[in-house]
Amino acid sequence: MQVIVLGGQSSRHYEWVREVREALEFAGLPVVLHDYAHWLNGEHEIDFEAELEAFALVASDIDDDYVIVAKSIGCVLTAVALARGLIVPKACLFLGLPFKTASQNKELPIGFAELPITIFAQNEKDPLGSFEEVEVFARPLVPELTVFAALAVSTHDYADFELIAALTLKLTKSLEPPTQQDV
Repeated sequence: MQVIVLGGQSSRHYEWVREVREALEFAGLPVVLHDYAHWLNGEHEIDFEAELEAFALVASDIDDDYVIVAKSIGCVLTAVALARGLIVPKACLFLGLPFKTASQNKELPIGFAELPITIFAQNEKDPLGSFEEVEVFARPLVPELTVFAALAVSTHDYADFELIAALTLKLTKSLEPPTQQDV
């Protein structure tokens, strides 16, 4: 079982995905990173369609089952890729879904309906989408087995790498729907 890690839009996520990789590899999980082109070429905005294609290629090159750990815009990329049938993950961990961006994307409801076993871990007072906003928006769109976990943080940072590794490990080991007690 492999793990694909997708970061947020900001170039600081270049380091964030590497910190997540380190935590996941320490937990014994093989990791594939996807670096967005704009991180590498100094641009500020993601080219969503180009990254969707690149992400689909990364996923198609994996010969094994995989789970996705995605933060912020990476959650949106994952959902749109699912809506278009470009990826087939066994499970997903979504961190910091950006509510305003997500709620305006017309393909997101289709992708959310196609989610495999998924945990939405959202900071309670995330400035890009509080836990309450995300849960109210997403719960009617996702499969029944989806778990929503409120994290007692008031930023858009998701830097508890041990927690990210523990939740990912839970998803990869059992592929059983997690319970609220698991998060």
